[in-house]
Amino acid sequence: MKIKALVFAAAILVAGVANAQESYVTNSFDSNLYVGLSAGANASFDGFYGAFKAGDIHRLVKGGGISVELSVGKWITPEFGFRLNLTGLNTECISGWHFGENPYYSASLAFLWDATNTFAGYDSQRVVSVVPYLSAGYYKSVGRGAGFGAGIMLPIALSEKWSIVPDVRFVGFSDAVLVGPSTGVCANVQVTVGAQYKFGKKTGFETAAAVTAPLVVAAAEAEAAKAEVEAAQEQAQVEIKDLSEDLAKLQKENEALRAELDGIASENAAIVKNLMSTPACVFFEIGQATLSVKELEHLDRTVKTMIAQGKNITFTVCGYSDKNTGSARRNNQLAKQRANYIVKLLTEKYGLSQDQFVVKHEGNTNIYTTIELNRAVLIQAAE
Repeated sequence: MKIKALVFAAAILVAGVANAQESYVTNSFDSNLYVGLSAGANASFDGFYGAFKAGDIHRLVKGGGISVELSVGKWITPEFGFRLNLTGLNTECISGWHFGENPYYSASLAFLWDATNTFAGYDSQRVVSVVPYLSAGYYKSVGRGAGFGAGIMLPIALSEKWSIVPDVRFVGFSDAVLVGPSTGVCANVQVTVGAQYKFGKKTGFETAAAVTAPLVVAAAEAEAAKAEVEAAQEQAQVEIKDLSEDLAKLQKENEALRAELDGIASENAAIVKNLMSTPACVFFEIGQATLSVKELEHLDRTVKTMIAQGKNITFTVCGYSDKNTGSARRNNQLAKQRANYIVKLLTEKYGLSQDQFVVKHEGNTNIYTTIELNRAVLIQAAE
């Protein structure tokens, strides 16, 4: 019978584990501890078979009295824990309804199951809980021996740490004598009410999710930061690539510009060389002593080359006219006007010194076979 009862109780505990609603973090050794002090009444029984056979039920009750108990315990999880009980009882022997004193002591270990947390889920704010338990221990009265029992507590929370705990317990004994000679299995029923105080590093439980949530958040934040860094690195690589492409493009443009400048320099050098060896020439319209817009542009380029040679170079400016057109007097006059016009442009517009020029004119001399080309002014570096 005892084995069947223990198997049944174990099955209940296993069912409780299987129906646990949440996974909780196992607390540290110094957390979720409690101490309790309770007092109440007890009744002792013996001679079950003989009392029932004789129809004398009152013979079952062998004694009754006051119970005082000190307990220290710990909850391992919100559902399971254990408790160490030190119990002192005073049973008054009933023999012909005359009372006599008979002390009784026990030290037992109880295994607790909070059924409320198993089936309704853990709630740190719950007021009333149902806690059945199994116990085993050493019991001493007139005789002594081992005993096993079961009971139920109904803790009523007053605050986070304080509770009122009604407790009902049934204990069976073997080889123990409560009152007089042993007549078989003895039993004791105890009803107490006491105060319980929780203490330790923690007085509650946290779900695994609650504990791991900050870690998950931290991991997510770290992953997000990593992704942000990687995105920044990718963006930096794209920007570096773009900058490299822009730099290569600028280098190509720079090379093209350098080539262009080299070409211009070569061209200018050619102009200078030509100016030094071959006269620069600007052409006038028939009868005119001023240049057309086109020839002014031509002169501008020539003058810039002249300026680049410095102020120590002297130039010969010689005006010409077509001798086949007009009189000799008119041609000489026109050739002189053309030469003076060019010198005036060079000094007033371009800032060259008058001392850099030697002015000449030959109105009745054709230097080219083509008639129109003789209406010109030649500019040449003086030797």
